[in-house]
Amino acid sequence: MAIFWILSELICVLIFIIIGTYLYYKIYVFNFWSKRGVPYVKPMFPVGNLLDAILKRKIFGEIFAEIYFKYKKFPYIGTFSMYKPNLVINDPDLIRFVLAQGFTNFQDHGYYCNEKDDPLSGNLLLLHGKKWRNMRLRLSPTFNTNGKIKYMFAILRDKGYALEEFLAYKAENKNEIEIKDIACSFFIDVIMSTAFGIESNCLKDPKSEFNRSGRMFFSTNLLKNVMMLFTPKILDIFSIPVIGKNISEFFINVFKTTVEYRKVNNIVRDDFLNLIIQMIENGYVEYDEGKKPNVQKKVKKFTMLEGVAHSYGYYLAGFESPSTTLTFCLYELALNQDIQQKVHDEIDMILERHDGITNEAINEMSYLQMVILETLRKYPTLPILNRICNKDIELPNYNIVVPVGTIMLIPVLGIQRDPEYYPEPNKFIPERFTDEEIRSRNQYTYMPFGEGPRICPGIRFGIVEMKIALVNALRKYEYFPGSNTPTEIKYLKRGFTLSPENGIHLQIQLRN
Repeated sequence: MAIFWILSELICVLIFIIIGTYLYYKIYVFNFWSKRGVPYVKPMFPVGNLLDAILKRKIFGEIFAEIYFKYKKFPYIGTFSMYKPNLVINDPDLIRFVLAQGFTNFQDHGYYCNEKDDPLSGNLLLLHGKKWRNMRLRLSPTFNTNGKIKYMFAILRDKGYALEEFLAYKAENKNEIEIKDIACSFFIDVIMSTAFGIESNCLKDPKSEFNRSGRMFFSTNLLKNVMMLFTPKILDIFSIPVIGKNISEFFINVFKTTVEYRKVNNIVRDDFLNLIIQMIENGYVEYDEGKKPNVQKKVKKFTMLEGVAHSYGYYLAGFESPSTTLTFCLYELALNQDIQQKVHDEIDMILERHDGITNEAINEMSYLQMVILETLRKYPTLPILNRICNKDIELPNYNIVVPVGTIMLIPVLGIQRDPEYYPEPNKFIPERFTDEEIRSRNQYTYMPFGEGPRICPGIRFGIVEMKIALVNALRKYEYFPGSNTPTEIKYLKRGFTLSPENGIHLQIQLRN
């Protein structure tokens, strides 16, 4: 009887909590936008407008692309991610204000970052506030200077040859290959070698720990991803780490071992790890060509864990975006044989002129660059951009005050597939990215790298490594749809990037 009484009391308490929570949502949370006279999408308790994501029917990017098209007549539309109010920004001029003109009010992504419980989360991708600004300035001399890209070119070219050799056997036998796995392995090898001087050998050993630990971050539990993007305070309150303990321990050990090895053997390489080592030892970086920075007498040096965190962030950024872009690019070339032939013709002509793969040859491949840019238009790695409002602010030209803490959402996937800006948006048309076409469009209708002061810092390096990967994947080989090639792309539901759910299978063979 006592057990029955306790259970009945617990059930009553639970019912009371559920009813109380429901009323709180209904009366307070879900009235947020209506009180402010802002049009909004009707939410559902308790997930807001994320039901399709929670049920794994659609990814975040698809949900907000649909909202964009349905409510495009409004410059902004209110939505809810669980209990958090979001403002979806549809107007390119308003997007410019959020990302650039009013950047000081919207400088943070609002993503999860907990350096105490999850030390590797304290990287440039996730940091916010003054700490992000300081780190961005101090870490700016990475791979985007001409000197560093030229220095890395030989390594990139050698990795490209390794990819070409890896594909040879499969092409000779006209195999059907899964592009995403190969692309991930290749770009992890590239970033580990160019940034850290480590040979990860993921192409030869797909089960490498470097391969596994990187992919796990982007395919973590769906609910964790929702909280990481929209409600990070829940993770903080319950001290729930996003990066698994095994991954953290592995990467920390690799970092410390590599740093110690360089110190003991007096090894200095012009790479990202050397930059981090300087920040640990000196608190500043000596720039290219011996230029010394203007530094204050007192500078805060990196701790070892801060160094590991920034290295881990660089590692993640260095393989996920380029690997998905390479995957979708080869997929579109397989479906559009006329475009693939144009790419082959450009590669053949320019490599013959330069007697092989050189930095100058890669820079001349303008059509190949247009193909890459069109791939990123149709398949932006981050299909939405987040910014969080850090103080109450009135949006220009609109009688609305956005309260502090509001998440601003930019539906990149929707905007980049809008026929108003890109006629026949589902067609793959590289000529959209001639210089003339680019100048004719609003800059804020194309944002695969983000925009404003928080734009991706590694764009130039990323384009160069993507070109080298494509040149080596294409100069001897051609691609066709195979029996397992999807006619319609389905995206990985538990991830927050735009990535194919089951990879992309293509048939590869030697060129005639």
